[in-house]
Amino acid sequence: MKKKKEKVKTIAIHQTNESDVITYEAELSLLTKEMIKEYYKAILLYYRQYRTYIVNDINIVGGLEDIINRIGKKWHDIFIKKSDRLAQNVVYTAKDFSNRQFKRIKENNPFLLSDTKDFQQTTKIVEASIIENIGLIKSIPTEYHNKILGSVMRSVGSGGNLKELSEDLSKISNQTKKRINLIARDQVAKATALINQQNAVDAGFTTAIWKKSIAGKTHRLSHAQADGKEFDITKGCLIDDEYILPREKINCKCSYKLIVKIT
Repeated sequence: MKKKKEKVKTIAIHQTNESDVITYEAELSLLTKEMIKEYYKAILLYYRQYRTYIVNDINIVGGLEDIINRIGKKWHDIFIKKSDRLAQNVVYTAKDFSNRQFKRIKENNPFLLSDTKDFQQTTKIVEASIIENIGLIKSIPTEYHNKILGSVMRSVGSGGNLKELSEDLSKISNQTKKRINLIARDQVAKATALINQQNAVDAGFTTAIWKKSIAGKTHRLSHAQADGKEFDITKGCLIDDEYILPREKINCKCSYKLIVKIT
């Protein structure tokens, strides 16, 4: 008896909900903007007040350092206090986005598995994403503080030029804003990728096809070369000697299509 030919169907997976990225970035930006404002105000006011002595008087310099450190401690505590809520929000919105997506996929493909969610495994993924996200949120004020303090001390050591200091502070602030954008985009993408993977496994999918990104000006060569490569969804795609999912690596914009083999 002739073997029936197997049909192959692919289902595209949406990797990131852009509105989740925008919301998360806006929350981090609002918090950071208030922090930057306080640093600026205190540093520039102190500089103007003690401009004549800022370079030569060690006590004046010590007073400025104390002010900066007090502000740093304050904002470190604020970010710690808010980090848990912010981290949970971004991961659970990613989970909701993925769940809605796979609900539609199941409705349109009734032959797929249903009610087979491994809640324990999904919970582990969510918890791990939240922990990683909390760490990144806490790092924002610490990194900013260290850069600001270093800039001010270098300024004092080189003559206390207020114009040059203002330009350097502005540069550091812009770098921080870019980092916030990267954190928001990367964390939403990574959380969604891991939850999508678990939802795909729960629905009975075993394989997928890697699709290279067509967005942006630059691409990872190894990711582009993997375009069209079939991989085990439970493991990820073998690229650069490690198994990864699209969007799992920072700045990756690749995607994948799930494979359904119908006999």
